[in-house]
Amino acid sequence: MSSKVRPWNLPKNIKKIFYKLKKPQIVGPLKCKKMWKVICVEKIEKGNKKDYEKIKKGLKEVFKKKFSINRFNNRCKRFI
Repeated sequence: MSSKVRPWNLPKNIKKIFYKLKKPQIVGPLKCKKMWKVICVEKIEKGNKKDYEKIKKGLKEVFKKKFSINRFNNRCKRFI
């Protein structure tokens, strides 16, 4: 299976490892829910304008969802 990976799609434990990568390599085994995975990172790319345009709509939804969750949590804190 081959696909581009975006940071917001990764579980926290895997995200930490991916941010530390400086070069392509095999990573794992990594615990992901009830499974273990070994991932082959073939290429590390920085984003660019063309890439941003492809993901812009989805990115807006990710931030909107995070903002809503944070706002909800802040409101709940008032009642605790």
